[in-house]
Amino acid sequence: MGDNKILVMTKEEMVKQRINNKTGIKSGLYFGDKDYQSSNTEPVVKSNGDRMESTVIGSTPLWEGSEGYSRLWNQIEDAMRRVKNKLDRKVNINQFPDDYYDLIDLMRIDITRRRIQEEDYTPLFTREVTNPNFSKAVSLLEFLPFAGVFEEIKVTGDNVPMLQQKTGAKGSVDIELYGLGHARSLEDELYNLDIYSIEKVNTAVARAHTARRNNICFNPLIALTNSGGWHASQTVPADTTTGATYDVKLYLTIRNAIRTLMGLLDPQTQQEINVPRMVLLVRNNVIQWDLSRVLGGQLQRFGQPVENREALAINEVWRYIGDTIDVGPKRWVFPGVPENTAYLFVPGPAGAPNWTLSKRQLTQEVGRGDVLTLARERRAWYFGQGEYREEFLGSSSATLGLGSGYGYVVTIDLPDFDEET
Repeated sequence: MGDNKILVMTKEEMVKQRINNKTGIKSGLYFGDKDYQSSNTEPVVKSNGDRMESTVIGSTPLWEGSEGYSRLWNQIEDAMRRVKNKLDRKVNINQFPDDYYDLIDLMRIDITRRRIQEEDYTPLFTREVTNPNFSKAVSLLEFLPFAGVFEEIKVTGDNVPMLQQKTGAKGSVDIELYGLGHARSLEDELYNLDIYSIEKVNTAVARAHTARRNNICFNPLIALTNSGGWHASQTVPADTTTGATYDVKLYLTIRNAIRTLMGLLDPQTQQEINVPRMVLLVRNNVIQWDLSRVLGGQLQRFGQPVENREALAINEVWRYIGDTIDVGPKRWVFPGVPENTAYLFVPGPAGAPNWTLSKRQLTQEVGRGDVLTLARERRAWYFGQGEYREEFLGSSSATLGLGSGYGYVVTIDLPDFDEET
């Protein structure tokens, strides 16, 4: 039996990694609505020169109840009192914008810190590039890497070989905007809501943002499964060895998937893909628990150890069950990995051509007009991003028109659980 250590990615593990690595999220306040902000990259600046933009970094695994949490919410209460006192004296909010911006900026910091607590797979699954100067349609040449080769130069005057884009593909990625509003105005929050209610708003915004981002990541895989769109060369059937136990069938299925993935070709180089790290994505806790044992080569029958085999070369196991959010009478369902299905892939940070292009991280609108007069229906959050997955999907891409055996991901049909084995 091998000693390959498999990381089971839980929400707690994800947060721990972010804290240990001091991973931060940059966010800020920006004037105008989303259309104006598409060309404006400068944050709000207070009268003292402070820019309402920063990178928020978590220092503790839990946010709510931490020292930083208590300190921030004391600041929020103080800012609310300052704004409320001036409104009580009938001072126009345009005469004290710094207090208003302080309050909204503190809210921004809280929401951003809550995002660090959320199970957002985007930076783990994809290579995320944030650039506020991205246009609506981002050319592939703007983000795909360069490549070059040193060649021998024999005589003075020989041309020096130049760096070029890795890909000869042409096209662009569209930046899509996703938004969420809140029906209460600042005045409502100052006079009619307690701190706990405002916290609930921030929690809902962070959850909604994570649900959408994870859906953007994984729905292309799930949709191919539901539509039967996976190319045969990227499909691994469940093992059906006669007389084999469930554990053996599961082990052999995953082993076949590893071989299939490692045999795929890069759409650009036409060579076998580089596989420095492999991730297995599954649906629920039960299969994740079974896999954590079986991938280590510890095979059982009737719950008793019967065989030890070489550990399989899987580095991480992720679970994605999706999310369901009820908004008034409407139910939003973000589907998880289908039952008895798993996906094995090389993640973007390990070199796969799996990209997320973020023009703007989660942002709250700060208006110069209606928002400052406390108008209703003017509190809104949005983010803008695009995705490039085609080479990652390889032969299963609907747009590249590749032949058999390309890509960085395979889909797996898992064997049915048999309690008798």
